[in-house]
Amino acid sequence: KKRQPTGCVCMIFVATTDDGGEIRYVDRKRWLWIISVLTPSVPAIGALALWATGNPVWALLPVLVYYVATPLIDMVVGSDPNNPPEAVVGALSEDQYYRALLFLSVPVFWASFLVPAIVASTQPVPVWAWLLLAVGAGASSGTGLTVAHELGHKPNRLDQWGAKIMCALSGYAHFCLEHNRGHHVQVATPEDRASGRLGE
Repeated sequence: KKRQPTGCVCMIFVATTDDGGEIRYVDRKRWLWIISVLTPSVPAIGALALWATGNPVWALLPVLVYYVATPLIDMVVGSDPNNPPEAVVGALSEDQYYRALLFLSVPVFWASFLVPAIVASTQPVPVWAWLLLAVGAGASSGTGLTVAHELGHKPNRLDQWGAKIMCALSGYAHFCLEHNRGHHVQVATPEDRASGRLGE
């Protein structure tokens, strides 16, 4: 079960353990998860700014955010020891807020692929800016596989279609079949090409 305390921007998930005890997990960063939807928009924002201003320097935005600012923020913030216990993972996965974030990110990822492509093909930009637009769109699209992976593990058809749409973005639509019907069925066996061999 879950509840949201009055005056708190968090959610408390409660689960019962096998021995009848109670585990409470407080997601204090619940509303910060919206950043996961906004972060993939960086290539689209950079491309739109380039289009609006005509300044090709805006093509640098995704590279600066993804490869400079994000690692620096990661160094400053450090590791997050606040992981949910296994007992509440089921309740977390049933929470529609997190599912909505996954689906909200799908058009954002596609916009960050299409907008730079349109700007690169319709605006007079130097080759270096064209390459940076491609790198930014590719970096964003590649991370979309994490969304596809999450949606692909859900049992309903809408989530499965969302996974396929996200996998298509990076040209890896067969991931849904290979991962769920190959890797998860054959994990850690010689037939599983996704599992490393002993010592690899």
